[in-house]
Amino acid sequence: MIHVVLLTCDRREYTERTIESFRRENPQLDAFRLWHCDDVSTDQKIRKLASRGGFEPLIHTDERVGVTEMVRRAARRLEHAGAEWMLLLENDWESVRPVPVAQFREIVTRHSPWCVRLYGRFKERDEQRPAGTRHRGRGGADPKWQTLEAAGEPYELGSIHWGNPPSISRVREVAWLHRRARREKDAIAKSGELTAPVARVVQNVFFHIGFARTQGFVS
Repeated sequence: MIHVVLLTCDRREYTERTIESFRRENPQLDAFRLWHCDDVSTDQKIRKLASRGGFEPLIHTDERVGVTEMVRRAARRLEHAGAEWMLLLENDWESVRPVPVAQFREIVTRHSPWCVRLYGRFKERDEQRPAGTRHRGRGGADPKWQTLEAAGEPYELGSIHWGNPPSISRVREVAWLHRRARREKDAIAKSGELTAPVARVVQNVFFHIGFARTQGFVS
């Protein structure tokens, strides 16, 4: 079971595109459990959109806490519930392909990665803006990727810091990374201590469609 954790804080138009495209590309939801974490959106329609999309409330805050704290709380709650994998999905990612569940399961069986990123070299449609430019491999080295195949599709296996949403990550590692993190960069730095590899798909499952964060929604 993959626990899909939708993180929201206002931005209704992006949220609607994120939910609608995920449902469109994944009409059979047997492999997923859908959860919603909302950081006190001022737009009351955000929570209604998530509910109509089948996302159950997991964390709804009463005051703004930021994305890092939201991820920490979600991971901790899922860890206590015995969940193994969570798909972190912020509310500005549009699905363009189904989540490759069979490929994911084969990758996990072969390599036991802690994270499978669901976008490849370019997280935006503009290929002049490469993904992961601020991420480094262990010891600060340039990340190196090995191209392999699972379930008839190519993927890349490598050593790199924090996988970033949208990614299917092992719940216990996400909880550990965020245990004392104040900002996302703290989790990124700590992820360099993990010895398990990271995998990423070659063909994007999601594209990033939003950039400006909600005012006061710190990472």
